[in-house]
Amino acid sequence: MKRRGYLLILWIISLVFIACSCATSPFHQTPKEKCLALCEADLEGCKEGCEDSADFEPGAAQCLDQCEKKLTECNQKCPD
Repeated sequence: MKRRGYLLILWIISLVFIACSCATSPFHQTPKEKCLALCEADLEGCKEGCEDSADFEPGAAQCLDQCEKKLTECNQKCPD
C-alpha cells in the first residue's frame, strides 16, 4: 500500500513538472518572438565581432553603432 502511495505522488510530481515545462517551452513562441530572438542573437554575434576587432580598429564605437543599426533594421522586418 505504501509503495502505491509513493508511486502516485511520484506520478503527480511528474505530471506537474511536464505541465510546467510545456507551459514555458520556446516552441510556443509567436513568429514575431522568434524573429526578435534571432535579431538579438545576431546583435550579440555582431558585438562579439566588434570586441574581437577592437584591438585592430580604432572605430570600435562605430562598429557597435552599426550593430545597433542592424538590430533596428532586423526588428523592423519582423512580422507583426
